[in-house]
Amino acid sequence: MAPELHDEHLNALRDEALRRGIPSAHVERWITAIARPCAWLSQYGDGPVVGRFGGPRALPAGEADPGFPLIASLDCAAIPREATDLPLSADGRLLLLGYPDDDYEGGGCSVVYVPPGATLEEREEDPKFRDENRRDITEQYPQGELHLIFDVSLPSLGHINISEPPYAKPLPGHPLSEELVKVPQSGPYIPDGPLLQIGGYAHDYNGGDWVPLLATATDDPDGWVLLTDWYPDMAGREGAIMHVGIRRQDLAARRFDEVEPTLFWNP
Repeated sequence: MAPELHDEHLNALRDEALRRGIPSAHVERWITAIARPCAWLSQYGDGPVVGRFGGPRALPAGEADPGFPLIASLDCAAIPREATDLPLSADGRLLLLGYPDDDYEGGGCSVVYVPPGATLEEREEDPKFRDENRRDITEQYPQGELHLIFDVSLPSLGHINISEPPYAKPLPGHPLSEELVKVPQSGPYIPDGPLLQIGGYAHDYNGGDWVPLLATATDDPDGWVLLTDWYPDMAGREGAIMHVGIRRQDLAARRFDEVEPTLFWNP
């Protein structure tokens, strides 16, 4: 069960941090105030099925169409409440649509909520995503069921950027955060291939100033949270990650027009 896995993960982190001489008060604050439950979604594994990559591109009748290709559909009712600390809907589905390219502000991604019993209309994506310049990417979009893997997430950076010298400072309230992010983590096995992460912290973002990463390191309960990280694992987009952030209050109210996507890619 998820709580036991979380405890096992965090106990291993605690033991290693203490072995490295990091004072216990800092370790405990890091674990209790910073660590967040998260879920990895993969086509591989034996965890519960909570959605799928690809499938019919069906939107609720009357819903504005963002035009992007469909990445994944998530069954909110199938995602255990303890898998994340996000105020996800207890029912309905989330559609993640996007295209990983710097041509679009923030990388280009939209989230659509499908209420239970909604009348659906299958729609074609914008034809530009099937032209010769983009087809080599869209044809690699994965298809298949998504299995859930429980995990615990911690920041991969120990600092935030500031505008004056020294231009960086430790995460708020955590003066030893640089040392703590270097402690190896012992989590579950995460398969290779395309992945979605739900909740937790963004990974491999080296700017230190991405808004949701900043806000999740504070004590603001209505601040920014990470809704998803999408790891496309595509030829031509090697190493790309699309982060989708949203304010906690907007997520609870299903205001998905307020999401903020950010593409991290260093071609």
